[in-house]
Amino acid sequence: MKKIFYSKLWGLMLPIVLQNLMLALVAVADAFMLGGMDQNYMSAVSLATQIQFI
Repeated sequence: MKKIFYSKLWGLMLPIVLQNLMLALVAVADAFMLGGMDQNYMSAVSLATQIQFI
């Protein structure tokens, strides 16, 4: 019984973890790409990411 529960739990948890990891990697990539730019550009990308997240 526990084995079935844990296999279903991993089946649900793994895609959620991967999605959160990908969102974090996109945020890091945005920070690297906009590192040499003005702070206003980074703020705009941050706001756009928050809207996309919703």
